[in-house]
Amino acid sequence: MAKRLKHSFWCFAICLLICFILIEPAIAADSGKLSYTLKATGYTIQTVSDGFDRVLIDGYFSYAVPGYPALPCKIFRFAVPYDVPAKHIEVEYSVRRTENLGKFNIGELPPMATREGHRILLGGKADVYSKDAYLPEKTIEYLGFSQMRKWKFVNVKYTPFQYNPISRELRFVPEVVVTITYTSAPRTLGSESALSDNKMDQRARDLFDNYSEAEAWYKSTKVSAKPSVTYDYVIITTNAIESSSTQLSNFLTYLSGKGYSPSVITEDEYGGLTGQSPNGTAEKIRQWLINNYSSYGIVYVLMIGDPDPDDPSSGSDSVGDVPMKMCWPRNYELWYKEAPTDYFYADLTGDWDLNGNGYFGEYNGDRGTGGVDFANEVYVGRIPVYSGVTDLDSVLTKTMAYGNATSIAWRKSALLPMSFSDASTDGAYLSEAMKTNYLTPNSYSNYTLYMQGSVCASANSSFTSDEELVTGATVTRWSNHTYGMVWWWGHGSATSASLGYTGCGWGTIIANYNASSLNDSYPSHVYQCSCLNGYPENSGNLGTALLYNGAVTTTSASRVSWYAVTSWYTGLKYYCDNASIGYYYGQEIVANSKEASKALFDVKSDMGANMYTYWGGDHWMNLFDFNLYGDPSTSLVIEGSTGCPDCPTDGNIDNVTYTAGTTCTCSNATALTIGANVTIEAGATVTFTAPSVTLQPGFHAESGASVTINQ
Repeated sequence: MAKRLKHSFWCFAICLLICFILIEPAIAADSGKLSYTLKATGYTIQTVSDGFDRVLIDGYFSYAVPGYPALPCKIFRFAVPYDVPAKHIEVEYSVRRTENLGKFNIGELPPMATREGHRILLGGKADVYSKDAYLPEKTIEYLGFSQMRKWKFVNVKYTPFQYNPISRELRFVPEVVVTITYTSAPRTLGSESALSDNKMDQRARDLFDNYSEAEAWYKSTKVSAKPSVTYDYVIITTNAIESSSTQLSNFLTYLSGKGYSPSVITEDEYGGLTGQSPNGTAEKIRQWLINNYSSYGIVYVLMIGDPDPDDPSSGSDSVGDVPMKMCWPRNYELWYKEAPTDYFYADLTGDWDLNGNGYFGEYNGDRGTGGVDFANEVYVGRIPVYSGVTDLDSVLTKTMAYGNATSIAWRKSALLPMSFSDASTDGAYLSEAMKTNYLTPNSYSNYTLYMQGSVCASANSSFTSDEELVTGATVTRWSNHTYGMVWWWGHGSATSASLGYTGCGWGTIIANYNASSLNDSYPSHVYQCSCLNGYPENSGNLGTALLYNGAVTTTSASRVSWYAVTSWYTGLKYYCDNASIGYYYGQEIVANSKEASKALFDVKSDMGANMYTYWGGDHWMNLFDFNLYGDPSTSLVIEGSTGCPDCPTDGNIDNVTYTAGTTCTCSNATALTIGANVTIEAGATVTFTAPSVTLQPGFHAESGASVTINQ
């Protein structure tokens, strides 16, 4: 009873910032050995406002272990041949040379924190500043094996600096050789079939530092029969919802018009399956996805139903009909142990109960080769349905209108209410970075609301905002103006986001009852950098309330979220703090024009590669509990329009993927230059019109793409 539909998707392009990083293949893939030389150059050392010295390299980020020296590092990803088993991989390295740079004052990385009742609860941190040793101990760390559909790869972290906190000596390791050795296994008929799955090939091209070498390893040696039917967009729901909804069939038609090939999957398909123990609804749904994602070519998954998760710690816990999976990233702690998540349905190759104890997603039990793998196979979104289908039909109607709109100039605007989390942590640093680095450069208007001292003298931002953040200000502004995106920072509960902190007043940024005052004809993408706003067991949770009215997508935390106790900066990416997820998620939907789900999962997957050197489950909790509510294929740009959404006035087109189903024309009065990171997928029809059109080496048009150049 699968209902067919078509849909087009924007392949995401992650631009690896390696302008100062040289990767030199030293030995080709031969006799089970790969070798690469990594070089780091172009660093600077700055003294920042707190008096500490900060080492910076473009494209590098914080080492991301609380308590360790604040040194830059970079994660490299190297594909290995498809026939290499995960346990047959070893990674070694040798240092080519080192340089002693002298004495510096390198600060330690801050702890993570969340709010517990009326106090701030700090996460754990390493006690290393009492050690007379160079840290981190290893310049190269093997972060483990990952699989992304057919693609198998290793994650390697390069930290080209080491610091002794006792002697204050800083050491530079500018060149290392990384050697990957492996043992191959014979290919099977099934593996030959899997090699025909190309749904993550564009991402692999952008992600792997040895892609040009690895591409040949992932070509099937045999001609495989193409599947008789494909569905790149599946909707997981129930028979009752499917039969009751008046808009679901229209939504399928809408998706078909966008170039997708959709299907509705209910308990008729997954209900009789046997999934992983305890074989509840969540495991059955995941098993259906595992069985079918590759053969059907599934890219997007939309969950529609009650998200109330299973909870093995509660004997009488009710479970929703399309539940999130309850995971336990902090099960070793006495409090804030669990995090309901839809990531369980995105990673389809890892074992989320690796230790077999019935508690899924444990940082201390399900981490390592074969366990939780943040490299996702599909992209997941959700429309919560708690009672009836009235709200569902309203969301579907709004989503279709949003996706079909042609007048979208209003979307290039951002509302940025940012509170303090404690006396030393001002959320304004997040929005100032967003403005400087990708909102203003992409012609977005910005309206900021910061704490300026009225709530309490200690919460007085060093940045001047357009309006002071006090109770009511955000709702009034949002109700009377249109915004393509609304990003906030504050404390939170299931039904509201708060400004201030204990000892510094309390106020409200927005609450669930405010959603009705928003203009649902101009819905926003919303990132809720606060705790508990997406609490799935509460039908009135703020994330859902805004999705029902005022937002086209919301991204909110299903439990508490953790922030870095510091003046936030972009170098904290690998920290997986709630602000870093929001910053880089926003960058992907604005600067790279990605659909909401691709933007979110690409960011979290990149952060998740660092899982071996986290200090604890706080980081995992953030990756689990920020879930996307809304259509996973929704984006800020127009899809399938007569005007290409990524056609800049300066004529330089770069970092763009024109996805299957896109039909558009990009014109320029003088010249167009099509960059190396531009891909036109099979099924896309793109026309470039200008007096002069230049194709840079690396431009890629897949077989089946239609490209016309008029000059």
